[in-house]
Amino acid sequence: MSVPISPNASAAHHQAIYDMSRYDDLLPWEKERDASGKYISVERRRPGVPVNLARTICNTARDFLLCHRTFPQFTSEDETTRGIATDLRDEILLPVCQKAGLHAMIQGSAAITFGFVRGVLRCRAWPRTQSHPIFDDAGQLLALVIVYQGINPADGKSATFRLTLDAMTETWEVQSQGAWEQLRPPFQHNFGFVPAVWIRHFGTDGNEVDGMSLLEDLAAPLKAHDYSYSRENRALNYTADPTMVLKDKDPVALQKDVVRSPAGSMLLGENADAKYLEMEGTGLERQAEFRRDLRKGILEVARVVIMDSDKITGANLSGYALTVLHRPMIDLADSLKPAWNQALTELVTRILLASSIIRSRAQSVLIRNVETLRVPVPAVSSSTVTAWHPWTDRTAWPEPAIVRHLVDVGTQWGLYFAPSPEEYQTTVNTASVALASELASHETAVRMVAPITGVDPAEEVERIRAESTPLGAI
Repeated sequence: MSVPISPNASAAHHQAIYDMSRYDDLLPWEKERDASGKYISVERRRPGVPVNLARTICNTARDFLLCHRTFPQFTSEDETTRGIATDLRDEILLPVCQKAGLHAMIQGSAAITFGFVRGVLRCRAWPRTQSHPIFDDAGQLLALVIVYQGINPADGKSATFRLTLDAMTETWEVQSQGAWEQLRPPFQHNFGFVPAVWIRHFGTDGNEVDGMSLLEDLAAPLKAHDYSYSRENRALNYTADPTMVLKDKDPVALQKDVVRSPAGSMLLGENADAKYLEMEGTGLERQAEFRRDLRKGILEVARVVIMDSDKITGANLSGYALTVLHRPMIDLADSLKPAWNQALTELVTRILLASSIIRSRAQSVLIRNVETLRVPVPAVSSSTVTAWHPWTDRTAWPEPAIVRHLVDVGTQWGLYFAPSPEEYQTTVNTASVALASELASHETAVRMVAPITGVDPAEEVERIRAESTPLGAI
């Protein structure tokens, strides 16, 4: 099968910034002179930074958006669907989305694929550098090609593998002597859609493949920061271990007997002298100040807020205060939520439908640590799948079924910061007064408190009505 590949040099470039592999071709930072004794300029050496700022930016943004507190709960009018989606969230989706989220923060886009290995649901995240999606003009995913390095089970050696997923088949290949060979016959899953979703940060619908990396336009500032931090670290090392200057009739002979230790002693002859050359403190302070200002500017451009733990120790900050302090990062996370809403609802829908198709073949479907997955949607036969989109030319890419509307699943994101007890009490009092004054209904009052309690307002109103029903009316 001839598979079109869409390479992306930008994704590889941003990945090299994140893991600092863009400096791999340079000499070690500690190597200041070559074999001939000639000084090696700083630009020819790898930065020796104790903290990777690019990694900090991407990891912090990912953790802020996709942690257990903020990762969305799934909503549905169907109780069984909602229960299954909740099981998927806790056992499968949160870990894989955190991996995919980091890939997307770095490279702008990522893929999540799923399949069933002996009936057990497996999901996996792939970076853009390994993923090659194929879209139609309407933005529907026609196929996904994954190319990655792994160990060939046939000989135990490293090899290049290729996984191709389309609406009907799953094909595994390995590269051998420049050609692709199938590891096994193509597996016919016959879902009618690609068992994968594509996430693109700051992307648009349509056939646009790539999103935008969080490190976009930060390559030069991050490089300046890395070298500035390296110079600052080097200056500190030189200050802690300054150069010794010896003055004597035979300084070379004297140097052989010198032991640089606070416990040692040195005997000098007449007119001899020994001292340390220490770096001036002003230059070191200016270097550190420049690096701090540069770091602050980079974080502002990336819209990532990193609180200084020394300044907030012992401070009783309310949820509102933390929201104000983190407003740039909240805006960043909110701008990424539409992409994740689309990907998550699409992923849950596809998993449920694929599970239903498998169960229609009298096969069980399992989720790790969860009982047998009982899908609420009707069992779907292969003929029904074909009827969704009755393509005729099976040699071309089959047009996948649009499945997003077939299962009612929504998302409800968690709060970025938990309210303080005082804020909680204020909200409850406000809702109570509004209800007692007949300025708000039960449902409106519950909706006021729902962001704090995390309950579904409609369900909570029904429970309140049921609990307030007189015993004689039951």
